[in-house]
Amino acid sequence: WNVQSRLASIISQVKNLSSTPALPGLKAAIDKAENTIPNLDFYGRLLPKIQAWALECTKLFPSGKLNQLPSGGTGKVELTRSQVRSILSATFFDVPIGSLSMFSLYNSSNNVGVARIMCQIAYFHQISTENQNILEDEHIIVNRRCSSSFPDWSTLDKPLSAASFSSELRIEESKALSHVDFANAKLHIGRILPSATQEEILFSIKPELFIAVLIADEGMKENESIRIEGARQYSDYSGYLDSFTFLGVKKQCFSPVPDIIAIDALIAKGNNQFEEANMRRDTNKAYLGFFPRIRDDEVDATVSSGNWGSGAFGGDVSLKFVQQLLAASAAGVMLEYSTFQNPSLEKRLKAINDMLQSKTVSQVWKILCSYSPSSENECLIQKIAQYHGSKQVQALKHWNKAIELEELGSFGDSVAQYSRAFRLWPALDSPACDHDNIPREVLLEANACGVPKTLFVTQTDNVVAPYLTGDSESMKNRASNLPVSDFENHLKRCLCA
Repeated sequence: WNVQSRLASIISQVKNLSSTPALPGLKAAIDKAENTIPNLDFYGRLLPKIQAWALECTKLFPSGKLNQLPSGGTGKVELTRSQVRSILSATFFDVPIGSLSMFSLYNSSNNVGVARIMCQIAYFHQISTENQNILEDEHIIVNRRCSSSFPDWSTLDKPLSAASFSSELRIEESKALSHVDFANAKLHIGRILPSATQEEILFSIKPELFIAVLIADEGMKENESIRIEGARQYSDYSGYLDSFTFLGVKKQCFSPVPDIIAIDALIAKGNNQFEEANMRRDTNKAYLGFFPRIRDDEVDATVSSGNWGSGAFGGDVSLKFVQQLLAASAAGVMLEYSTFQNPSLEKRLKAINDMLQSKTVSQVWKILCSYSPSSENECLIQKIAQYHGSKQVQALKHWNKAIELEELGSFGDSVAQYSRAFRLWPALDSPACDHDNIPREVLLEANACGVPKTLFVTQTDNVVAPYLTGDSESMKNRASNLPVSDFENHLKRCLCA
C-alpha cells in the first residue's frame, strides 16, 4: 500500500491548509469541527494520531492486502476495530487502498462534502480516547450471503407478522438489532462523493462501514445480501441530500451494536417493478437480508427499515412496504418501519398493514401478482418503435443498459453504452425537462409525432432513477412526495373485497 511515501507527500499539504487554497473542503471541515466538537485540537493532537494509525497498516496487514468476499459466494471477513481504524486513517490521507478516496470531498467546498468530512473527524476524535484493549477485542465483521433457496411466495401459507410504524424515529434510532441500508448493488457505489443519500448518510455517521466497500468490492447479485456487524455510530446529523448537516459527536447508544443489512432494490423503469419476476427479486432480496442471526443464543427478532427502493430508485412505496412485510413474515422477524418525517405516509401504510393482518403470505402475493398497470401504459420501447423506428428502439436498449452499469459502478462501460445510445438517437443527449425528468428533445419529438405527453411522462417517469441522474432536487422530491398510486388503490380494493 506504500503508506509511508504517500503520507510524506500529503501531510505537509494538510498541515499548511491555513496558508494555501488547496483542499478547500478539508480546511472548511477542520475549521468547523474545531468550533463544534468539544476538546478537539485537530492539528496539535488528532492529526499526529491519525498519521500514526495510518502507519500501523504495515504492521497490521503485513501482506498489504485485505481478504475479499467476491460475489457469488457466502463468507465473512473479521477485523479488529484497531485494524479498521488503521485502514480508515490511511484512506484519510488518500493512500490508495481499493476504491476509497476522500479527495473528492477535500477538493470541493460543497456543504454536504464538508459535513461528511466532519463526520470522519468526529470518528477519529472519539476513537482516539478508546482503550487499546477494547479496540483489539471488538470486531467489525462483514458477511456476504448468497442463496439459491427462497420461499415459494405463491404457496407459503404463513400469517403475516404485524409491523410497527413511526414518522419521528429514523431507522438508526430504533432499538432493533438489524437496521437496513438502502444499498446500491455495489456498496456506496464504490466511491465517496459529496452527496447524502440514505446509504451515504449511514456510512458517514458510522465510518467503520466503509471497510465493507473494500472487502465486498464486487456488486451484489440478485440472490445476495451483505450484513455488517459491529459498526458504531459516532456522529449525529440532520437533513437529507443537500440539507445533510453534521450536528456533533454521538456515542453509540445501544448495546449490542445493531447490524447493518445492505440490500439493493430494483431500479424502477416504467412498470418493470410490477412484473412478477421483479417482484420476486426484491421480496427474495429482503428475505435474505432479514433472515436473522443468533446472538448469544438469542435470535435478532426485529428489523428496522423504511422506504427502501421508494425514493431515488423510483419504486412504489406501498409495493415496497408489502414486499418487506412478506419477507419479514417468512423470515420470522418483526418489521419496524420509519416513514422518515412523513406522518401522512405512516397513516396510509398503517391502514394497509391493518387490512393485511387477516391474510397469509400466499394470499397477499397473489394480490400483488394480480395487478396490471393501465392498458394505456404500453411499453415505451414499443411506442417509440411505432412512431420512430428500430434505431430508437436500439438506442433505448443501450440507454437502459448504461443506467444498469452505472448503478453497479461500471462507469467506463456505462459511458460506452450512453455513447452508443446518443449516436443512434441524439435527442436522448438533451437536458432533462424541469419537472418531467425526460430529455427535452425526446419529449418534443414525441409530441410532434402524436404521442400524448401524459402517456409519455407516465411511461418514462422511472426510466432514469433520480439517483443515477445526479439530480438532487428530483431525488428529494421523490423521497418526500410519495403520493397514493394506482397500485396502492388496487391493493386496498383487493384487501377490502
